[in-house]
Amino acid sequence: MTHPIRAMRAERLRRELLPLDAVVVSDPDPGGPRSTLRTATAAWSAAHPRATHHLVLQDDAEPCPDFARQLIAAVAVRPRSPLALFTEWGSVTATMTRWAALSGRGFAECVDDYVPTVGLVLPRELAEGLVGFVARECHAQDPDDVAMQRFLATTTEPVLSTVPHLVDHDGPQSLLGHASHMGLRRSPMPRAAGEDRFDGDPLFAPPLIPVLSWNDGRAVCARWDPSVRTHVGTVPTRDVLDDNGADIADALAALGTVLADPRCGDLGTAVGRHLLEELWLTAVAVGALAPQDPVDPASESAARALGTMGPGGLRTLQPSATLARHRTGFTRLVGDGVSAGLAVRRRPSAPGAVPTGS
Repeated sequence: MTHPIRAMRAERLRRELLPLDAVVVSDPDPGGPRSTLRTATAAWSAAHPRATHHLVLQDDAEPCPDFARQLIAAVAVRPRSPLALFTEWGSVTATMTRWAALSGRGFAECVDDYVPTVGLVLPRELAEGLVGFVARECHAQDPDDVAMQRFLATTTEPVLSTVPHLVDHDGPQSLLGHASHMGLRRSPMPRAAGEDRFDGDPLFAPPLIPVLSWNDGRAVCARWDPSVRTHVGTVPTRDVLDDNGADIADALAALGTVLADPRCGDLGTAVGRHLLEELWLTAVAVGALAPQDPVDPASESAARALGTMGPGGLRTLQPSATLARHRTGFTRLVGDGVSAGLAVRRRPSAPGAVPTGS
């Protein structure tokens, strides 16, 4: 899906998708008010009547290597599921992606108050149902990702994201001006060449999901409500960790030791202490609230996913050059924080422990 002013970009993407027979669908009213839902509805309406599934990509999507084969493999494993091929690295679903990477899962439940639509594949029947739902229930200026969440919440299948992601997002360009306040939105774990991992059961969401808020740099836990398939408010991560037996003072003292490690470079002076504390507590909570076994923060795939937590959560609060320069330090800090949280999670006497079963 595209707008005429980005037609060249869309055509380049169409060629990249070969051997898939992709079709460019443009905004049917390019002179009207900007509307992702208008163009998305046209794109979802283009499903072939004999197709089993329908894929829609936004024109700023970046498909992974060997995209067509990977997509077909993912759909074959979860043929009834709506599959998000991308979610951004500071979202609540990004935490689900990182948890899945920690345990080798190939799919994770989408848990934001929208369904990411940069790259999304639906069974054809759902694509057709969506078009009718939009006509009945939505307004022209509703964001397409919010409309998608409202529609899919009425269906029987939860939305899953692939792990790793088959699509990345190519930068801050946005026809709606999101880049000015949302920053760079990349994947927390894009698929690497030669990486195949679409087996195993999906990872479903626990009651609390820690995330570093990219709006204000606070460590919070989103409350997940499976009955409406969205998160309903947040609670401070410090409170959740305290309820789970963590000593916050000890946890923050441990951060000083980590920042003194030469592998963190000058991260401690380049980024404000308060932001690093909030990132550290988020990482500790990722370990303490991890909903599955086994958990291996030292694996290559886990390190890749954890290393994007700092840039994803701090992207509107720190210069992009600073975040890129300290990627190794962020990976070290977050990995050590998750390991510290795992120690809390495994402590059998932790009061008020959140259930760890998925």
